[in-house]
Amino acid sequence: MLLAGVILFGAHGLQQAGLVTTSIGNASFITGLYVVLVPVILFVFWKKHIHWLSWVAVGVATIGVMLLSLQGELKLTPGDGLVLIGAVMWAMHIILVGRLARLGTDILWFSVIQFTVCGLLNFFLAVVLDPQGFTSLVASWQVVLYSAIFPIGLGFSLQIAGQKQAPPVDAAIILSMEAVFATLFGFLFLNELLTARQLFGCLLILIAMILAQLRPVEEMVQETI
Repeated sequence: MLLAGVILFGAHGLQQAGLVTTSIGNASFITGLYVVLVPVILFVFWKKHIHWLSWVAVGVATIGVMLLSLQGELKLTPGDGLVLIGAVMWAMHIILVGRLARLGTDILWFSVIQFTVCGLLNFFLAVVLDPQGFTSLVASWQVVLYSAIFPIGLGFSLQIAGQKQAPPVDAAIILSMEAVFATLFGFLFLNELLTARQLFGCLLILIAMILAQLRPVEEMVQETI
């Protein structure tokens, strides 16, 4: 659980550091590569058998994230390297959460310990990098509180609960839906355009989720263990 907090801290930090010099589209697409990295890491380091339908679903989901995120040419910047390392850490986080969840780890304690470690590391890093930043924290307390409760506290806690049953590859594919919801909420609340290309990307991710569930039950059990 301590390690999960450290990995969460690193993944978030690298993503935010990369966004200083890269575009949101690049960062979204590269971060979404954890969909591919999860089965690759499981296969290379743990020799896990991954059903061929899962590989197909991973490929389809990756194309979907690309269509959602990239609206033009992919121009690489120094920040993309940081985001890519962060994507590796996101993949490791999904794998670690899945293993701990299936060991019967208490969801509440897992969340508390993970978020405490991540929060303390972020706080100390903020103090080191910006000792005068307390005024900014006070000014943005509403945003900080909202982020802490909903996308972080509730979102990651539900991830732990869900991964008690969902294999890591399935979890990675389902989590790629964040790109779909980000596009949808941008359209609903920020008046952003929703192009035919993005709609097709959403459709591909939904197809990937269905494909991931079509393999035999015994294969799912094997991937979950």
